[in-house]
Formats: sequence, structure tokens, C-alpha cells
Amino acid sequence: MDERLLLKIALSCSLAGLVALYFLTANLTPEQTKISNLTGIEESTMVRLRGVVESVDDNGNMMYLDIAQPETASIIVFKDRKLDIAKGDFVEVRGEVSNYKGKKEIVATGIDVLG
Repeated sequence: MDERLLLKIALSCSLAGLVALYFLTANLTPEQTKISNLTGIEESTMVRLRGVVESVDDNGNMMYLDIAQPETASIIVFKDRKLDIAKGDFVEVRGEVSNYKGKKEIVATGIDVLG
């Protein structure tokens, strides 16, 4: 077979694969989870939570939040930018479930203030 034809086929397949991966990963957001269900979720699982901020402790590069739905969950945020989050804000947190001293907590990969 002609080398140019093989090159065109390979490039076309690669490009189609990259486009397919882009659209697949754009739709892979974790389902919204209730805080009461965190005990049954395995460590390192990605989750998405919504709740009201009950407490904020900002230590420079890290922020500790407690959010309620009415149950409470601890959220750890490693900051790479200034976050303006205050008690009473309604937030959505995306992150990974972690165990710390026998308690489930979320290490946030993203956080949005919804209101």
C-alpha cells in the first residue's frame, strides 16, 4: 500500500479519536451526591456536592470548609487563586473522597459559588 495513503489514514483516525475523547470527557461530570451517602462511597471516588457553607477557615494556600445539606461534610481546598467564599454561601464542590482520621472528607478539585 502507498505510504502516503497509510499516513492519511493514520492521521484521520488519530484526529477522529482525539475529537471523540474530547466530547466524552466533557460529559464525564460526577453525579450529584448527598452528604449522607458519603459513608458508602469508596476513597478516591469523584463526587459533586451542593450545600450551604457553615464555616470557613482560610490558611493561605489551603481552605477548610464545612458544608451542610443538612448533614455536614468537611471540604479541603488547595488554593491556586483567591477564593471569595463566606459563611452562608451556597456552593457546588467537585472533588475526591478521602478518609482522614476515620472520617470522610472531600479534597476539592473545583468549587463554584452559586449564591
